[in-house]
Amino acid sequence: MAVLRLPHEPLACAPTTAILRPWAAPDAPSLVAAWADPEISRWNVVPPQPDLVTAQRWLSRAGDRLDRVQSLDLVIVDEAAPSDSAVGEVGLAEIDVAASVASVSWWLLAEARGNGFAAAGVRRFAHWVHTELAIDLLVARCAPANEPSLQVARAAGFRFANLDRRGNQLWVSRTRSR
Repeated sequence: MAVLRLPHEPLACAPTTAILRPWAAPDAPSLVAAWADPEISRWNVVPPQPDLVTAQRWLSRAGDRLDRVQSLDLVIVDEAAPSDSAVGEVGLAEIDVAASVASVSWWLLAEARGNGFAAAGVRRFAHWVHTELAIDLLVARCAPANEPSLQVARAAGFRFANLDRRGNQLWVSRTRSR
């Protein structure tokens, strides 16, 4: 894998009505809403100025992050909803091409929680990353107190591997045994 790339078409997340697709400029308000959500900001890095201008700037730099093999982020959308608005995200970071390893993370807006979108989205994303990007090992870092993320990791087929230096749980998805 020399360069990250986005999926050619949306990824269906069966058995739910969720799909994964690239971020788009109209998604900026959803990103601002996520940054304002206390549960999302509790467990994820949020910019110092989590406003619409910052969201638009972040979205406009997605191609650069792909080209530099820094990150790849996809939106979780409920196809059954009346709008095509983002209700969550799943993405890669800390990508080590030589070792074929990356970290994976996710979040959902409050109105989308509890319907299986995160687990289905993370499971579908992991499968796509393993098969299309040839990343052998995905690592999800979950704070022990973040029970919803631990449940998503388990439901998405990740296996508990270890604790990091800060006591976070490391959950892994791999394509082959190491």
